[in-house]
Amino acid sequence: MTLAARPAPDYLGFHRKPGAIPELDGLRAIAVLLVLARHIFRPLQERDPDLMVAFWYDFATPFVNGWVGVDLFFVLSGFLISRHLLSRHRQGRTISMGAYLGARALRILPAYFAVLGLVLLGAFPFYAPEVTTRSILVHLAVLQDYLGSDIVVAFWSLGVEEKFYLCAPFIVLVAAHMRGARRYGLLAALILMPMALRMTALAGGGDIGSYEALFRNFRSPFHLTFDGLAMGTMVAFLQADGVTQRMGIALRRVILALSVLMLGSLIFHAPMMARIDAFDATAQPLLIALGFGGVLISLLDRRGTPGWLGARPLFVIAILSYTLYLVHMPLIPLATVLSLAIGGPLEPVIFAGTVLVLSLAAAMVIHFAIEKPFLMLKEAWARLGDDSAKGLR
Repeated sequence: MTLAARPAPDYLGFHRKPGAIPELDGLRAIAVLLVLARHIFRPLQERDPDLMVAFWYDFATPFVNGWVGVDLFFVLSGFLISRHLLSRHRQGRTISMGAYLGARALRILPAYFAVLGLVLLGAFPFYAPEVTTRSILVHLAVLQDYLGSDIVVAFWSLGVEEKFYLCAPFIVLVAAHMRGARRYGLLAALILMPMALRMTALAGGGDIGSYEALFRNFRSPFHLTFDGLAMGTMVAFLQADGVTQRMGIALRRVILALSVLMLGSLIFHAPMMARIDAFDATAQPLLIALGFGGVLISLLDRRGTPGWLGARPLFVIAILSYTLYLVHMPLIPLATVLSLAIGGPLEPVIFAGTVLVLSLAAAMVIHFAIEKPFLMLKEAWARLGDDSAKGLR
């Protein structure tokens, strides 16, 4: 069925693909909600540090630490991309770099360029970053993880993911031709490599004197921050090799409990970037990647119903997660102006609600107008490629 012939209600719906893992949709929704929480509660906390302080604890802490949602996105992306590539390899299907990169471009670039263009055209009221020709070229080349994400800060992670997409086929093919300990030794080395590089950068005098310096020198560049992506690749191999299928309920519960305990101790204890030290710059990202990797492992190949992670609301948010991630930051100034205009004791609630409503509305428009047509084109291209390959056998 062509795009033009597809009935409107079907096109405007949210449909889970056959074979999809419902728990992954739930985790993707949690990831984007964490990021939204970070960008909602951080300005509220800066405006009023005691806003949510009660019983000697600042209840804004886990929300301000919501930037870890990006690390969860990395783990999921590493898993899904590696799982797809590994599946094709083990089925004896050719991995064409042109087709692979084309599919990745259709998935990522249209919505990204659409939001980038809207920002440059001034379509978001009160959002006016200082834009130069250099910054435009940097973002068009998706190099903002190294050269500065000064149009929309959240776009830095797209630079990281795009570079992983270039590396993933080679990593998967090399690891797939190894056996046993050598394979998992390589994958473990990839997970540990960013921390080793961060430690080297810190020993060489890397600046961690502020959050901005830490972000620029340790958090943003691809080679220093692919812990989660490499962790996702490891999980993909564990599933493909049948390790996750053989796990019993008791072992899954232990892995989940340890992972949640480690993540919780980081997220709920205190704002993780309030006092930046060597731990923040080097070991913390690895622990977050390991924690989310453990959560993912514990949820794969379980028997029975998916539970609350497979709930319909989370699935819808998961479908919109990419466009939500792209569009929410440019809408924060408008939400700030609207909430300040209303004022009163409910101003923080109004601000948070306005950010969510505006972001969801804009994300849906971009999803159905820009993202979904290109996703359908990507799927049609994939089917055409598979049919052509069958004809050559």
